[in-house]
Amino acid sequence: MKTDMAATRERLEQFAEWTGTEAPATILDDEGAPTQELLAYARNEELCLDWLFLGDVRPLVQAYRRRHEEMSWPRVQERVDLLAKLADMEPIRVEVDEDSVLLTDELIAFCKEARGDIDWLLCGKDENVLRSHQSKVKETEPLVEEVKSLSEAERRGLQVALRIAIREKRSVEEALAAYSEVVEEERAA
Repeated sequence: MKTDMAATRERLEQFAEWTGTEAPATILDDEGAPTQELLAYARNEELCLDWLFLGDVRPLVQAYRRRHEEMSWPRVQERVDLLAKLADMEPIRVEVDEDSVLLTDELIAFCKEARGDIDWLLCGKDENVLRSHQSKVKETEPLVEEVKSLSEAERRGLQVALRIAIREKRSVEEALAAYSEVVEEERAA
């Protein structure tokens, strides 16, 4: 076991050197399980524990293949096409050089106009998309609850006020202020 732990410590130090990070001081706790410090380090630095403890590179190869597939031209083009469809835009053609997708000004502008996430578009990383969704839900929940508390007539009135604001190119705030006045008058009557 000593040799295995020596090899594990050596791999950990090598990984820390490669990533420019500081390796945790302890690897195992008193019960022989990975320390919380090591688990947090592995999670934050994307350290494969199979490789660390066993020297097994299969999970690394599989992760590399998945990552390479997500970043391949066909997958990036699929995401561009999907984003274009969702944004009701024409998709652009993704440019490639020696099997690598190029981050062009056109691709950046497309992503911005379509309100997409560049990490998702290029790498398939959906963490930012999920965080954005969670943030938007958290932000809109009070509004949704407020709208739910309106009567059916008040909801229809709100829809009309918003449609008028859009049609007449007025600010939403202006339309909501006028709508609120009418609702308050109706409730007071």
